[in-house]
Amino acid sequence: MTSPTGNRTSVGAGGFTLIETLVSVTILAFGIVGVMAAFDVCMSTLSSAGERMRATAFMNEKISGMACGGEMAAGQAAGAGDGFAWQVDIHPAARPSGAAVNEIVVSAWLPGKEAAAYSLSTYVVESP
Repeated sequence: MTSPTGNRTSVGAGGFTLIETLVSVTILAFGIVGVMAAFDVCMSTLSSAGERMRATAFMNEKISGMACGGEMAAGQAAGAGDGFAWQVDIHPAARPSGAAVNEIVVSAWLPGKEAAAYSLSTYVVESP
């Protein structure tokens, strides 16, 4: 095909059409929205994992304090600290070979998020 000036041109050599540009921008927009949604899910999961890690460290600290603090009386204790509300339950467990064994259960949650409570338990053998 020749142009009116006599030069040879191929079909479509003039660039992108408006429709092609709109389709490519629409595809790019859907891709960006998908990446942003995935980023939001990742940030939410990261926040939840950080909260769980802080709660676990807090509960381990409570258990260590109870286990190393000497004699443990059966019962409950509750309080708040380090941004968490907490509750400790101590009760006698099965006693193999006559040893005094207590189960310590620590629960912790962020105030206002009681439905997302974390719980950790352990057994402590009291020395005679």
